[in-house]
Amino acid sequence: MIIDAHSHIGNILYPAGGKLIFRAGIPFPASRCLERAYEKALFRETAFLRMVNQAFPMLSVKCERRRNLAATLQNFQESLRETGIVKCVCAPVAPYNTFGDILAAQAADPRVIAFTSPDFSAVDMAEKLSEEMDAAAGLKIHPIIQEVEADSRSVMEAVEVICAYAKPVLLHAGEARYYTKRERKNCFSGYASIDKIERLISAFPGVNFIVGHAGLGEIASVLDLLPQYKNAYVDTSFQPPEAIRALISAFGGDRVLFASDWPYGLRWPAILAVREACGADAAMQRAILYENAAELLGACSV
Repeated sequence: MIIDAHSHIGNILYPAGGKLIFRAGIPFPASRCLERAYEKALFRETAFLRMVNQAFPMLSVKCERRRNLAATLQNFQESLRETGIVKCVCAPVAPYNTFGDILAAQAADPRVIAFTSPDFSAVDMAEKLSEEMDAAAGLKIHPIIQEVEADSRSVMEAVEVICAYAKPVLLHAGEARYYTKRERKNCFSGYASIDKIERLISAFPGVNFIVGHAGLGEIASVLDLLPQYKNAYVDTSFQPPEAIRALISAFGGDRVLFASDWPYGLRWPAILAVREACGADAAMQRAILYENAAELLGACSV
Protein backbone atom coordinates (compact mmCIF):
# COMPACT_ATOMS: atom_id res chain seq x y z
CA MET A 1 0.00 0.00 0.00
CA ILE A 2 1.13 3.55 -0.77
CA ILE A 3 0.12 7.00 0.54
CA ASP A 4 0.84 10.00 -1.69
CA ALA A 5 1.66 12.79 0.77
CA HIS A 6 1.44 15.69 -1.68
CA SER A 7 -0.96 16.08 -4.58
CA HIS A 8 -3.62 18.47 -5.83
CA ILE A 9 -7.05 18.38 -7.40
CA GLY A 10 -8.69 21.29 -9.16
CA ASN A 11 -7.06 24.41 -10.60
CA ILE A 12 -4.71 25.91 -7.99
CA LEU A 13 -3.57 28.90 -10.08
CA TYR A 14 -6.74 30.89 -10.82
CA PRO A 15 -10.01 31.91 -9.10
CA ALA A 16 -12.87 29.42 -8.86
CA GLY A 17 -10.43 26.58 -9.46
CA GLY A 18 -12.63 24.13 -7.58
CA LYS A 19 -15.11 24.11 -10.45
CA LEU A 20 -12.64 22.03 -12.44
CA ILE A 21 -12.83 19.08 -10.05
CA PHE A 22 -16.14 17.65 -11.24
CA ARG A 23 -15.83 18.45 -14.92
CA ALA A 24 -15.92 15.32 -17.07
CA GLY A 25 -14.29 14.45 -20.35
CA ILE A 26 -11.15 16.57 -20.03
CA PRO A 27 -8.28 14.41 -21.28
CA PHE A 28 -5.10 14.40 -19.26
CA PRO A 29 -2.38 15.72 -21.58
CA ALA A 30 0.11 13.22 -22.92
CA SER A 31 3.69 13.79 -21.79
CA ARG A 32 5.60 15.82 -24.34
CA CYS A 33 9.29 15.52 -25.10
CA LEU A 34 10.55 17.49 -22.10
CA GLU A 35 8.21 15.83 -19.61
CA ARG A 36 8.82 12.37 -21.05
CA ALA A 37 12.59 12.73 -20.86
CA TYR A 38 12.44 14.07 -17.30
CA GLU A 39 10.16 11.30 -16.06
CA LYS A 40 12.06 8.57 -17.91
CA ALA A 41 15.24 9.78 -16.18
CA LEU A 42 13.38 9.59 -12.84
CA PHE A 43 13.84 13.36 -12.37
CA ARG A 44 17.58 13.37 -12.98
CA GLU A 45 18.79 16.55 -14.67
CA THR A 46 20.45 15.18 -17.79
CA ALA A 47 22.54 17.20 -20.22
CA PHE A 48 19.59 17.19 -22.64
CA LEU A 49 17.23 18.59 -20.02
CA ARG A 50 19.68 21.30 -19.00
CA MET A 51 20.08 22.33 -22.64
CA VAL A 52 16.32 22.47 -23.25
CA ASN A 53 15.63 24.41 -20.04
CA GLN A 54 18.32 26.95 -20.86
CA ALA A 55 17.08 27.41 -24.42
CA PHE A 56 13.35 27.44 -23.54
CA PRO A 57 12.99 28.56 -19.90
CA MET A 58 9.17 28.80 -20.05
CA LEU A 59 8.62 25.40 -21.64
CA SER A 60 8.34 23.55 -18.33
CA VAL A 61 5.88 26.19 -17.10
CA LYS A 62 3.65 25.57 -20.11
CA CYS A 63 3.83 21.80 -19.54
CA GLU A 64 2.77 22.18 -15.91
CA ARG A 65 -0.06 24.54 -16.76
CA ARG A 66 -1.55 21.99 -19.17
CA ARG A 67 -1.59 19.43 -16.38
CA ASN A 68 -3.04 21.93 -13.89
CA LEU A 69 -6.01 22.47 -16.19
CA ALA A 70 -6.66 18.71 -16.31
CA ALA A 71 -6.72 18.09 -12.54
CA THR A 72 -10.25 16.71 -12.50
CA LEU A 73 -11.57 14.03 -10.16
CA GLN A 74 -11.98 11.77 -13.17
CA ASN A 75 -8.30 12.12 -14.10
CA PHE A 76 -7.28 11.87 -10.44
CA GLN A 77 -9.03 8.50 -10.21
CA GLU A 78 -7.47 7.28 -13.44
CA SER A 79 -4.02 8.29 -12.17
CA LEU A 80 -4.38 5.89 -9.22
CA ARG A 81 -5.11 2.79 -11.26
CA GLU A 82 -2.64 -0.05 -10.66
CA THR A 83 -0.32 2.08 -8.52
CA GLY A 84 -1.04 0.65 -5.08
CA ILE A 85 -1.86 4.17 -3.84
CA VAL A 86 -4.69 3.92 -1.33
CA LYS A 87 -4.77 7.51 -0.02
CA CYS A 88 -3.68 10.90 -1.35
CA VAL A 89 -3.20 14.18 0.45
CA CYS A 90 -5.04 16.72 -1.72
CA ALA A 91 -3.97 20.25 -0.92
CA PRO A 92 -5.93 23.33 -1.94
CA VAL A 93 -4.27 26.69 -2.50
CA ALA A 94 -6.65 29.37 -1.26
CA PRO A 95 -8.27 31.47 -2.55
CA TYR A 96 -8.03 29.68 -5.91
CA ASN A 97 -9.44 26.45 -4.61
CA THR A 98 -10.66 25.84 -1.10
CA PHE A 99 -11.17 23.34 1.69
CA GLY A 100 -14.82 23.07 0.66
CA ASP A 101 -13.74 22.04 -2.83
CA ILE A 102 -11.48 19.31 -1.45
CA LEU A 103 -14.15 18.08 0.98
CA ALA A 104 -16.53 17.66 -1.96
CA ALA A 105 -13.90 15.60 -3.75
CA GLN A 106 -13.36 13.54 -0.58
CA ALA A 107 -17.09 12.83 -0.36
CA ALA A 108 -16.96 11.50 -3.93
CA ASP A 109 -13.76 9.51 -3.42
CA PRO A 110 -12.63 8.53 0.11
CA ARG A 111 -9.05 8.09 -1.08
CA VAL A 112 -8.76 11.90 -0.86
CA ILE A 113 -7.18 13.20 2.36
CA ALA A 114 -8.46 16.77 2.60
CA PHE A 115 -6.07 19.50 3.72
CA THR A 116 -7.15 23.10 4.11
CA SER A 117 -5.34 26.32 3.17
CA PRO A 118 -5.44 29.80 4.75
CA ASP A 119 -6.96 32.56 2.65
CA PHE A 120 -4.46 35.32 3.35
CA SER A 121 -6.65 37.84 1.52
CA ALA A 122 -9.51 37.41 4.04
CA VAL A 123 -9.77 39.68 7.07
CA ASP A 124 -11.13 36.76 9.11
CA MET A 125 -8.43 34.31 7.94
CA ALA A 126 -7.57 33.01 11.41
CA GLU A 127 -11.18 32.56 12.48
CA LYS A 128 -12.12 30.70 9.32
CA LEU A 129 -9.05 28.50 9.52
CA SER A 130 -9.84 27.59 13.10
CA GLU A 131 -13.32 26.46 12.05
CA GLU A 132 -11.89 24.22 9.33
CA MET A 133 -9.14 22.54 11.31
CA ASP A 134 -11.45 20.13 13.12
CA ALA A 135 -12.28 18.46 9.81
CA ALA A 136 -9.03 19.05 7.91
CA ALA A 137 -6.17 16.54 8.00
CA GLY A 138 -3.58 19.29 7.77
CA LEU A 139 -2.70 22.72 6.43
CA LYS A 140 -1.22 23.69 3.04
CA ILE A 141 0.75 26.88 2.50
CA HIS A 142 2.16 27.85 -0.89
CA PRO A 143 4.21 31.02 -0.38
CA ILE A 144 4.76 31.63 -4.11
CA ILE A 145 1.21 31.26 -5.42
CA GLN A 146 -0.32 32.85 -2.31
CA GLU A 147 2.24 35.68 -2.42
CA VAL A 148 3.25 35.50 1.24
CA GLU A 149 6.79 35.00 2.49
CA ALA A 150 7.20 31.72 4.36
CA ASP A 151 8.44 33.51 7.47
CA SER A 152 5.97 36.41 7.29
CA ARG A 153 3.66 37.48 10.11
CA SER A 154 0.65 36.26 8.07
CA VAL A 155 2.05 32.74 7.79
CA MET A 156 3.04 32.73 11.45
CA GLU A 157 -0.54 33.66 12.39
CA ALA A 158 -1.92 30.80 10.29
CA VAL A 159 0.41 28.27 11.91
CA GLU A 160 -0.40 29.63 15.38
CA VAL A 161 -4.04 28.70 14.73
CA ILE A 162 -3.23 25.03 14.32
CA CYS A 163 -0.83 24.70 17.24
CA ALA A 164 -3.62 23.13 19.26
CA TYR A 165 -4.13 20.44 16.61
CA ALA A 166 -1.79 17.50 16.10
CA LYS A 167 -1.85 18.03 12.35
CA PRO A 168 0.97 18.77 9.88
CA VAL A 169 1.69 21.78 7.71
CA LEU A 170 2.59 21.03 4.09
CA LEU A 171 4.80 23.76 2.64
CA HIS A 172 5.80 24.37 -0.92
CA ALA A 173 9.57 24.77 -0.73
CA GLY A 174 12.05 26.00 -3.30
CA GLU A 175 12.07 28.40 -6.22
CA ALA A 176 9.47 27.66 -8.90
CA ARG A 177 7.58 29.45 -11.67
CA TYR A 178 3.90 29.02 -12.48
CA TYR A 179 2.81 31.94 -14.64
CA THR A 180 3.61 33.35 -18.06
CA LYS A 181 5.86 36.40 -18.32
CA ARG A 182 3.01 38.73 -19.20
CA GLU A 183 1.15 37.82 -16.02
CA ARG A 184 4.02 39.32 -13.99
CA LYS A 185 3.46 36.95 -11.07
CA ASN A 186 6.78 35.06 -11.05
CA CYS A 187 8.50 37.67 -8.86
CA PHE A 188 7.42 35.83 -5.68
CA SER A 189 9.66 32.81 -6.29
CA GLY A 190 11.99 33.68 -3.42
CA TYR A 191 9.12 33.63 -0.93
CA ALA A 192 9.59 29.86 -0.48
CA SER A 193 13.37 29.94 0.03
CA ILE A 194 14.80 27.43 2.48
CA ASP A 195 16.17 30.07 4.86
CA LYS A 196 12.66 31.51 5.27
CA ILE A 197 11.23 28.03 5.75
CA GLU A 198 13.86 27.27 8.38
CA ARG A 199 12.80 30.34 10.36
CA LEU A 200 9.18 29.17 10.25
CA ILE A 201 9.98 25.61 11.30
CA SER A 202 12.24 26.74 14.13
CA ALA A 203 9.52 29.07 15.46
CA PHE A 204 7.05 26.18 15.98
CA PRO A 205 8.86 23.14 17.42
CA GLY A 206 5.52 21.58 18.36
CA VAL A 207 4.17 21.58 14.79
CA ASN A 208 5.23 19.02 12.20
CA PHE A 209 6.13 20.48 8.79
CA ILE A 210 6.37 18.62 5.48
CA VAL A 211 8.90 20.42 3.29
CA GLY A 212 7.38 19.98 -0.15
CA HIS A 213 9.55 18.55 -2.94
CA ALA A 214 12.47 18.60 -0.47
CA GLY A 215 13.12 22.10 -1.77
CA LEU A 216 13.26 21.23 -5.49
CA GLY A 217 16.56 22.63 -6.80
CA GLU A 218 17.40 23.95 -3.34
CA ILE A 219 17.78 20.46 -1.87
CA ALA A 220 21.38 21.19 -0.84
CA SER A 221 20.08 23.90 1.50
CA VAL A 222 17.41 21.54 2.82
CA LEU A 223 20.07 18.91 3.58
CA ASP A 224 22.29 21.51 5.23
CA LEU A 225 19.75 23.42 7.32
CA LEU A 226 16.71 21.30 8.17
CA PRO A 227 17.67 17.80 9.45
CA GLN A 228 18.42 19.29 12.89
CA TYR A 229 14.70 20.05 13.38
CA LYS A 230 12.88 16.93 14.51
CA ASN A 231 9.58 18.48 13.39
CA ALA A 232 10.81 18.75 9.78
CA TYR A 233 9.80 16.08 7.28
CA VAL A 234 10.48 16.04 3.53
CA ASP A 235 8.54 14.67 0.59
CA THR A 236 10.18 13.02 -2.41
CA SER A 237 8.29 14.65 -5.30
CA PHE A 238 10.55 15.53 -8.26
CA GLN A 239 13.66 14.22 -6.52
CA PRO A 240 15.76 11.53 -8.25
CA PRO A 241 16.84 8.32 -6.48
CA GLU A 242 20.26 9.69 -5.51
CA ALA A 243 18.68 12.72 -3.82
CA ILE A 244 16.16 10.51 -2.00
CA ARG A 245 19.03 8.43 -0.62
CA ALA A 246 20.68 11.64 0.61
CA LEU A 247 17.42 12.67 2.29
CA ILE A 248 17.15 9.30 4.03
CA SER A 249 20.71 9.61 5.27
CA ALA A 250 20.20 13.17 6.56
CA PHE A 251 16.67 12.97 7.99
CA GLY A 252 16.48 9.30 8.86
CA GLY A 253 14.17 6.78 7.30
CA ASP A 254 11.20 7.93 9.39
CA ARG A 255 10.99 11.56 8.16
CA VAL A 256 10.90 10.99 4.39
CA LEU A 257 7.49 10.70 2.72
CA PHE A 258 6.60 9.55 -0.78
CA ALA A 259 4.84 12.15 -2.93
CA SER A 260 4.13 12.78 -6.61
CA ASP A 261 2.69 16.33 -6.65
CA TRP A 262 0.08 15.08 -9.15
CA PRO A 263 -1.03 16.50 -11.59
CA TYR A 264 2.31 18.28 -12.00
CA GLY A 265 4.16 15.01 -11.52
CA LEU A 266 3.00 11.55 -12.60
CA ARG A 267 2.55 8.84 -10.00
CA TRP A 268 4.62 6.02 -11.51
CA PRO A 269 7.95 7.83 -12.03
CA ALA A 270 7.72 9.08 -8.44
CA ILE A 271 7.11 5.54 -7.16
CA LEU A 272 9.98 4.13 -9.22
CA ALA A 273 12.36 6.82 -7.93
CA VAL A 274 11.66 5.72 -4.35
CA ARG A 275 12.00 2.05 -5.19
CA GLU A 276 15.36 2.63 -6.88
CA ALA A 277 16.53 4.76 -3.95
CA CYS A 278 15.65 2.03 -1.44
CA GLY A 279 17.06 -0.84 -3.50
CA ALA A 280 16.73 -4.15 -1.71
CA ASP A 281 15.74 -2.54 1.61
CA ALA A 282 12.08 -3.56 1.66
CA ALA A 283 11.50 -2.15 5.15
CA MET A 284 12.76 1.29 4.09
CA GLN A 285 10.59 1.18 0.99
CA ARG A 286 7.49 0.39 3.08
CA ALA A 287 8.32 3.19 5.50
CA ILE A 288 8.67 5.85 2.80
CA LEU A 289 5.81 4.70 0.60
CA TYR A 290 3.29 4.16 3.39
CA GLU A 291 4.21 3.87 7.06
CA ASN A 292 5.72 7.31 7.66
CA ALA A 293 2.73 9.11 6.19
CA ALA A 294 0.29 6.79 7.98
CA GLU A 295 1.88 7.65 11.33
CA LEU A 296 2.13 11.39 10.63
CA LEU A 297 -1.43 11.68 9.35
CA GLY A 298 -2.92 9.33 11.90
CA ALA A 299 -6.49 8.13 11.43
CA CYS A 300 -6.86 10.20 8.26
CA SER A 301 -4.67 7.74 6.38
CA VAL A 302 -6.47 4.54 7.36
